[in-house]
Amino acid sequence: MKLTLPPIKLKKRETIIAGCLAGLMAAFIFDKVFLSGIRTKLNDLSWDIKKEESRFWEGAKIAHQKEDIRENYERYKNFVDIPRSDKEILTGFLKEVESLVKASGGSVMSFSPRQEQEQKTNCMKYLADLQIEIEPKQLFKFLSSIEESQWLMMVDSLSISPKNEQANLLKVDAVLSMAVYLK
Repeated sequence: MKLTLPPIKLKKRETIIAGCLAGLMAAFIFDKVFLSGIRTKLNDLSWDIKKEESRFWEGAKIAHQKEDIRENYERYKNFVDIPRSDKEILTGFLKEVESLVKASGGSVMSFSPRQEQEQKTNCMKYLADLQIEIEPKQLFKFLSSIEESQWLMMVDSLSISPKNEQANLLKVDAVLSMAVYLK
């Protein structure tokens, strides 16, 4: 037995509404079947791009930090690669200070290392007493050259007095220190 449905006769208005509904259903199905897969792939691709960009910038940041570390190592390796015997360290310290005084235009009156040394957890601090005669302009040059020295030096105490009444020469008494990192 064969079942047949009677033909459906729609009015013009009903045909238009049915066509619109069929078109909307077709668009919905097309969106769910075809476009949602493409949209998902595009979202995944966008997420992958963001991850790769963040990795790239992180890598660029690390490369920049690596270059900074190399530059700082080159700059400060003299502080770490100093000879290890006390005699060699003190001799280098004295020579460096004398050369800085001479380069600044002053003259050394007295310069002697102190016998006591301060040992901290990872460094040794050497002290020396210095007396120099120097012009005021040259004093600033000398103090800045200590700060910029390849050795890790600093002025612990400083006493300045005029050598003569015109004060064109100064008598400077200072205690200098140098830190050496222990390996």
